[in-house]
Amino acid sequence: MELTLFRRWIVLSVVSAVGAGCASNGGGESPSVDQSIGNQAGQPSNTSANNPIIAHVEGVSITLEQLRQPLMEAYGLNLLLRLAELDLAKSDAAKAQLTVTDVDVQHEREFMIEGLFKDAPADQDRKQLLDQFLAQRHISPFEFDLLVKSNAYLRKIAEPLIKDKITEENLHQAFGVVYGETVQIRHIQCANMQEIAEAQRRLAAGEPFEQVARELSRNERTAPLGGEVSPFSREQDLPQAFKDTAFALKEGQVSDPVYADGAYHLIKLEKRFAPKAVKFEDVKDSLRKQLYDRLLQTAINDLRGRIRERIGRELRIEDPVLRKQLAEQLAKQQSEQKSRDQVRQEIQRQAEQSRKAATEPTTEPTTAPTAIPSAPTTPATTENTVPSAESTQPSAEHPPATRSGS
Repeated sequence: MELTLFRRWIVLSVVSAVGAGCASNGGGESPSVDQSIGNQAGQPSNTSANNPIIAHVEGVSITLEQLRQPLMEAYGLNLLLRLAELDLAKSDAAKAQLTVTDVDVQHEREFMIEGLFKDAPADQDRKQLLDQFLAQRHISPFEFDLLVKSNAYLRKIAEPLIKDKITEENLHQAFGVVYGETVQIRHIQCANMQEIAEAQRRLAAGEPFEQVARELSRNERTAPLGGEVSPFSREQDLPQAFKDTAFALKEGQVSDPVYADGAYHLIKLEKRFAPKAVKFEDVKDSLRKQLYDRLLQTAINDLRGRIRERIGRELRIEDPVLRKQLAEQLAKQQSEQKSRDQVRQEIQRQAEQSRKAATEPTTEPTTAPTAIPSAPTTPATTENTVPSAESTQPSAEHPPATRSGS
């Protein structure tokens, strides 16, 4: 699995040509000024067959090693892991006697771009949108191409695995979800459990949910509407915990605190709407395609996860700069996982306290607090690799579950 030094040079040189923009992985010492700009005497003393001069400027020579070192420090780990992922995907496809052609790769690229910008106007330049998307996420075009190729191989492997997996029962279940019931709710979005407790106290005292939402909710879009959210289905692009809670309520019932998308919520079910009047046979084929695409993406994600596990077990990095970057990334991930565990424990503890506080009398003022600690938020997971296809989807707007203070 080790990459030759020559291959690393080539990869990193290509990255510099197609446009930098990746966030630095850190690690390693920065080259000196003399190393960065070349030997001022005009001829570096450490040139060799493996370290040729690649450029001259005003009598100053720049070697391949001088270019390689900062590129390795900036982009090396992400590209190494992405290359390892692609190599293993190719190996698995070869073992299964599957072939991926240039046409397959091009189709995968078109499929990914269409998925990223399906809601964009038809006349808008997709290439320009992609360039903007990659720049915003600090992903180089070369990294995106590696991702496209990996996905093409994983798709080819996954397709035989899900053949004939969709049953008639699956289709009927999907029909109920897509064309089934919707709900309309109100919600109160809070920054922390202290605010939730105050909202629960006021509701227990008999104040209308709409009034409490207007005065206490931190959601700028729904608070002026008394917390009202437009009807949505189980397929709506909202946090899963938020949807599950809403559909589990009875009309008029108010939920326990729900933590979703970086904020705490109280949800009241206003109304439940019956399924749409659509015949199953009329939409059966479209449902089958939707289920197939979803099942295929799940299989691709599972294959990618297994490959990453293999990389984690088997990858042996010889380069000291990359080895240090990997150690730092692993330490950071472990720290973030610990923080997430602590947040979950704190949510459970505060939820129990809020249930007790909601039933106890208090002398606290009934107006919204003016200075309140910010809500603890779950740190975003930092991957060692370029984001996978599913994670590069642009996030949809979540009106009822925006972050505190938004």
